[in-house]
Amino acid sequence: MKNNAQFFSTPYVRLAIVLLSGTILTLTAIYLACLENNFSVTLQPGMVITSSYGEFAVEEIDLAPEPGDIPKKFDYEHFLFRQDELAKILKADKIIISYKSTISEHKASVRTVADLPALFWTQVVVALGGIFISGWIWALKPKSLPTLFFFLSGLGMGLSAMSSAVYTTRLMALPIEFFKPLSLTNAWGALSFGVPMIALFLIYPREIRRWKELITFEILFFFTWGLACTMQWWGFKVADVTVIILVMMVVICVVIGAQFVVTKNDPKSRAILLWLGLSVIIGTGLFVVFNTLRVLLGLKPLDQGYAFLSFLILYVGIAFGLKQYRLFEVGDWAYRFLFYTSGTLIFVALDAILIFILGISRVPALGLALVAVSFTYLPLRDYFWRLFNRHKELLPHELLREALSVTLAPSAAVRLQRWEGLVKKLFDPLEMKYCEPISKTVVLAPDGVALTFPAISDIPALRIAYPWSGRSLFSLRAVELAKQMIQFIEEAESSRQAYDRGVVEERLRIAQDLHDDVSARLLTGLHGDNSDLRSTIQGAMTDIRSIVKGIAAEKVFLNDLLADLRSESHRRLLAVDMDLVWLLPEKNTYEFAVDYHLHKTLGSVIREIVSNCIKHSNAKKLEVEINVTTEQIHITASDNGQGFAEKVFQGHMGFGLNSLNKRVTDLGGTFEIKNTPHACVIIVLPLL
Repeated sequence: MKNNAQFFSTPYVRLAIVLLSGTILTLTAIYLACLENNFSVTLQPGMVITSSYGEFAVEEIDLAPEPGDIPKKFDYEHFLFRQDELAKILKADKIIISYKSTISEHKASVRTVADLPALFWTQVVVALGGIFISGWIWALKPKSLPTLFFFLSGLGMGLSAMSSAVYTTRLMALPIEFFKPLSLTNAWGALSFGVPMIALFLIYPREIRRWKELITFEILFFFTWGLACTMQWWGFKVADVTVIILVMMVVICVVIGAQFVVTKNDPKSRAILLWLGLSVIIGTGLFVVFNTLRVLLGLKPLDQGYAFLSFLILYVGIAFGLKQYRLFEVGDWAYRFLFYTSGTLIFVALDAILIFILGISRVPALGLALVAVSFTYLPLRDYFWRLFNRHKELLPHELLREALSVTLAPSAAVRLQRWEGLVKKLFDPLEMKYCEPISKTVVLAPDGVALTFPAISDIPALRIAYPWSGRSLFSLRAVELAKQMIQFIEEAESSRQAYDRGVVEERLRIAQDLHDDVSARLLTGLHGDNSDLRSTIQGAMTDIRSIVKGIAAEKVFLNDLLADLRSESHRRLLAVDMDLVWLLPEKNTYEFAVDYHLHKTLGSVIREIVSNCIKHSNAKKLEVEINVTTEQIHITASDNGQGFAEKVFQGHMGFGLNSLNKRVTDLGGTFEIKNTPHACVIIVLPLL
């Protein structure tokens, strides 16, 4: 027994039971609809139908699709009696119809599923939609009172629509033993929809005070009223069920208004109510406007089958609300849903007015209705959208500017202050507090109340709650906005760190240049002969000018640079009785402007080559050959001395050669040394 109870307590089994119930109702409706004989005749007032079972003269009342719309008790009973009489005559295998001096004979055929009209299937789909959606929610939360009331309302609507599908799409007539139960099922199904729906809003999303007493009272009140109408007690009529439906709609609106007050300080419940309220008011309201209200006003109602389509809007909306699917988009979806639905209704109403009241033909009326909606309703819709949607969102370039402002703050305290200001500007939360990081990305709370930002650089993790001053919840769109904001800040922070590293590296490079070049020259001047002092100081001044030009991002021409290096190298080698052979290409092949980094690297390369030749080669001649292409500079320097020591090729190059190698490779060039048999250095530097 316990295992059986556990089996039936699973949501899959409950959902299977709901599906089976809907399937049985559908098959029953199809079976009843196919019981009629099909004579392929459309009834008209004045027709006389004769068969072996008797004769019947068709009247206007026999064509009424919905007996519940017949206002008088006597007419209602008379309608059902005549339907029963006509159904008996139509049991024959053939009938004879007399109409406007014409007589025709018709043979009966079996009405098949393929013969059932679109109006029948429309109501069946609506009924199944209501039963399946509400049953699905209840199967997942069977112990929840809101889902139970929701399921009962869906079941009531399904019974109402399914019974209506049979008798509103009858070919000619149904016997009273079918018609009357179907009509009463339709009426009580409508009542069974309204009573649980009112009970639902009395407890959901928040419980209203004394809700138990209120639910008990409304059940007794509407049950008694409905019973009095169907039993026709105390002067009540079956047609009065339409009044009950209208009163239920008013009560639903009142209860929704009460919930709006109760959920004032509860953003999550207010968001749920906004979605549910709009779904019910629009879905039920459309049915009341196009069917119930028109009956009460004595106007021709929309076919009940098509009017039932509005309930699909209701049940899909409530399903999303109760399960909180897409609940995070409630603010945008609710108002857009309202505006687009309103626009559709206005367009249909204008088109109908132009055609049926003003007598304009269909095509011009359609065009005028489109123009009116486009130039009147759409601007008003945008105005009200901006009025209700007070959440001002930053454009991408504005968001990037704000992110840069946070990243480039002069201090950590200012950065934190700007970060908090940006979060307030985007989300206006009621609560903000720093916390331990829980993820490397933005985390949305399951109920949409809170949003947690990860730690960013020196900014700690931040949790914010109740956005837009507590008037709404965080949406998936808010999550995407927060992720975009963090991405901008991280990219800006990465760029700032790269910039800072570049500044530090540039300062170290300048310091190295000052140490390696200028300091060396001044030291030479300090310890050298007075005759060399002038040239040493001139060289130091040249280095200082090149460093200053590099800081100012000025460029020099390659031919001027090589000329200065040739002159300097010649002067240094001449002092130690060494010859210099400087091989240059055609002048116009190296008239390029080079930046500071290439400028300094070339100078350091040539000076280090000359220094090594003077100190270690014991040579009498140094030959330097320079070739320039549009992309590279090739430098080959060789002497006639003793060549490089073996340890140099084993990785022990010494500080000078190591420094030279580093400068060249930092610029993306190549550095090579070899003995041919004398020392030879080959360097390739990129020109661009």
